[in-house]
Amino acid sequence: MKEVEAAAGLAVWRASRLGADLTADHGPPGLDPLLPLLAELAEEVADLDHVVAVGPSLAAQAITRTLGRPLTALDTADPGPVERALGDRLDRTVVVVTAASDVTDAIRRAYLSAFLDSGLTEAEAARRFVQVDDVVPAGRSALSAAALVPAALAGVDVAELVDQASELSAALARGEDNPARALASTLAAGYDTVAVVSDGTGLIGLTDWVGRLLAASLGVLPVVLEDPAAPVAGDRTLTVTVGGSLGAGTVPGGGVWPDVAVNGPLGAQFLVWEHAIGLTPQRSTPSATPAPHIGETFTEGSVTGYGTSAGSVVEALGGLLLGSRPDGYLSITAYLDPVADAQVARLRPLLAEVAGRPVAFGWGPQPRPPAGTHLQITGAVASDQYQLGDLQAAQAAADRAELARDGRRIVRLDLAERAAGIVQLLDAARALGN
Repeated sequence: MKEVEAAAGLAVWRASRLGADLTADHGPPGLDPLLPLLAELAEEVADLDHVVAVGPSLAAQAITRTLGRPLTALDTADPGPVERALGDRLDRTVVVVTAASDVTDAIRRAYLSAFLDSGLTEAEAARRFVQVDDVVPAGRSALSAAALVPAALAGVDVAELVDQASELSAALARGEDNPARALASTLAAGYDTVAVVSDGTGLIGLTDWVGRLLAASLGVLPVVLEDPAAPVAGDRTLTVTVGGSLGAGTVPGGGVWPDVAVNGPLGAQFLVWEHAIGLTPQRSTPSATPAPHIGETFTEGSVTGYGTSAGSVVEALGGLLLGSRPDGYLSITAYLDPVADAQVARLRPLLAEVAGRPVAFGWGPQPRPPAGTHLQITGAVASDQYQLGDLQAAQAAADRAELARDGRRIVRLDLAERAAGIVQLLDAARALGN
């Protein structure tokens, strides 16, 4: 396995050196002017130790989870997480809004109402909000204010992350032993699926960020594996491990032998992945025959199926797996509560074990993969004090409509009672494997 070394202790191991004539702009992150402002802002809200990030925040989550700092992330329209967050330490809460959308505006208004109801004046409530109006340079999203502001307010020394990235920048201009080029040349080698897994060496949440980056940028299917032993299949699947640092002679992947292993500090990881993506050509979306409209539905227990002629959950899941063969894949998107309904994610490894094809899972909305068959899971809302449920339903409907326009097969399974419905889904997946 070839090792490409760089500054900041970052290394990329590859099973083979493919080589490519790739160029890019390798300037440093250029965030030094932001650092004093972050320090000043953190001082101003030092008495508010419950930081809530509203909007896309996978980079901020990776930073705070890796460095052991608390952060509440609301990157969903599901009412459950929002209502839980509003009931948690409201008197010590500062809200960082990292994007503008109908969902983030609804959550901001919910917090404003809660602050005013708690007795704060409008001026006092205004102090509890930080709006990040960030114009993100290409390839710098993880080291932009949208990620660094919530991380800094949560107590992270973001200057260290910037230093790690800056230390790596010079290596990205090299022709040889350039980690971004090494990674990009492999990503450009024609793989349909990229399986990403943590090697267990300390970077928590980075795989989710990498998966989202790949999905949004390259036109490949990212499969974020639960652990190195989790099932993933496909003849054109690239397996990548990511982690902090490995000692001399240690097998990259913590015992798993991947196609590529990327190891190094978190700030350097962000920069090398974003540069590698910038060096990798975007795939064209393959054409598809429009999927026939299937209006039949079934109801079994707590699950109602749409877009399928199946008569049961087992038949619906089995039909999706058959549709992924011989060389396709299944992408699962859950428009549910990532905490209260977390068990639904177990559907991915169960179906992957049966499918013999790649199966991906993500919480909606997700960047859309360019092909494949699709399972969307929705659920009834038990409590919706702030009218977020309609926004979530609209997101899911727009997702289905776009997939249908692209000619993709999309089946929706709706859970009338979420806990019971998830049990049904998992039992059906196990039945397929028996």
